Amino acid sequence: MRLASAVLFLSLLAACADPYPRADLTAMDKAAPYPDLVPAETIRAGVPEARTTPEAQADLDARAERLRARASALRRPAIDGEARTRMQAGVGG
Repeated sequence: MRLASAVLFLSLLAACADPYPRADLTAMDKAAPYPDLVPAETIRAGVPEARTTPEAQADLDARAERLRARASALRRPAIDGEARTRMQAGVGG
């Protein structure tokens, strides 16, 4: 009983706490202006083009093909026609 009371008290005490403590912010941090919102195109313009070697590209293409084949296999019905017929016969009769 004491343990349950202690757990309840500590849970209630924790619920009263500030979930996002801001004690580490200085006055300068609090007075800082909100950052400017920048269009995504501006950010993307500063990112260099991705460079891959032919070997890496071949590996990526092979992996993508394996993933497509795996996804195709997952799209197939889980129960084949014969099993479905047997199940329907079992339920109906």
